[in-house]
Amino acid sequence: MNPELIILAQILLEPEIWYKTELTEEHFHDGNALEVYKAMKTMIADGVEIDEMSLADYAEVPVGFISDLTAPTAVNWQYYQAKVIDEHRRVGLARLATQLADWAKTLDYADVMDNIEDALHRISATSKSKQILESKAIISEVIGDIMQAVENKTGVGSGITTGIHGLDAMTLGLQKGLMYVVAARPSEGKTALALTMAAAATLHEKRTAGFISLETSATGLVRRVISQESSIQGQNITTGYLQPLELGKVTAACEKIGEAKLYIYDEPNMELSTLKTVARRMATFHKVEVIYIDYVQIVTYKDATMPRHERIAEVSKACKQLARELNIPIVVLSQLGRDAEGQRPGLRHLSDTRQLEQDADVVVFIYHDSKAGPHESELIIAKARDGELGTVHVTFEREYVRFKQRVVGDF
Repeated sequence: MNPELIILAQILLEPEIWYKTELTEEHFHDGNALEVYKAMKTMIADGVEIDEMSLADYAEVPVGFISDLTAPTAVNWQYYQAKVIDEHRRVGLARLATQLADWAKTLDYADVMDNIEDALHRISATSKSKQILESKAIISEVIGDIMQAVENKTGVGSGITTGIHGLDAMTLGLQKGLMYVVAARPSEGKTALALTMAAAATLHEKRTAGFISLETSATGLVRRVISQESSIQGQNITTGYLQPLELGKVTAACEKIGEAKLYIYDEPNMELSTLKTVARRMATFHKVEVIYIDYVQIVTYKDATMPRHERIAEVSKACKQLARELNIPIVVLSQLGRDAEGQRPGLRHLSDTRQLEQDADVVVFIYHDSKAGPHESELIIAKARDGELGTVHVTFEREYVRFKQRVVGDF
């Protein structure tokens, strides 16, 4: 029997399954089965209990179709859900094969690859239906988040740590589906802060992270993480001038990093289509829980004549979409313009990239006051949709390329 019909019969037998299933309208390819599913969705929205008689009033299907929906038990509904999803993916792959021939004739290579990656992600990913849900439908997920927070006691709940306690306290860590912008003038530590975050997440919280770099090579990034973790200056690591004790620290750091789930992709002059492809691959195949992008201004666009502000706006909107689509935090690094030179940065300094301000859920500026000590820095939270605005005092240890929490008065 068609698995689409079986699982509909199981929902009739046990309506609670509706709140647990991951199926959506797109998974149903049998016309009558789709009509029944849509009718069930309408009934839920109307507050009508799903049963055979009321379903017959809602669903425009042949006489007898609903009465023929029978299943001996609903216990194994997940088995039939999996079969429906598997068949949906097969249909999607067949459709993609047909579309590919048309794309190859009408689109350029970059657009074809972007369309393929987007299609493959949609085929492989199964998201829950955007239906009206009762609280009992989502309570298990909420309880899971609460228990994770109780067990970890990190202060960020189900979020991912930034590695800076004060920043975690104000933002509750990096949350799913949100876009974070970290902005600063050149050479003020954007990459260092992103690596501080990534190292804290992967090395200390054992989370899985992705790092997309347009400026620094993968080996260069890893050398910086080694310096952070071993507290050995990067120059000494690169040149090999290491004392036996230092070499031991570097070796220990390398072993720790080698066990971490940190995925890095580096490519200069990366096109936006490539960035989206890599992000989807990281999320789909490597199950990354957060992605860091370094940095937004040097992402290229297929239309080389597009004005700078429009290009950055397109990149910003794409990053925001990726955060929602992949349901993970996306941390985007941004370079501030010359008008921020020597000034305490604010949202006005994102003037040539106004879309970044609009898309970002959280904006953090890195600020080094020239009148303060050489290591004294501030992380200014200038925008936070759900968190606090304010300043976090940090130490920027340039020799180790890392940021650390600082208590005011340390220097």
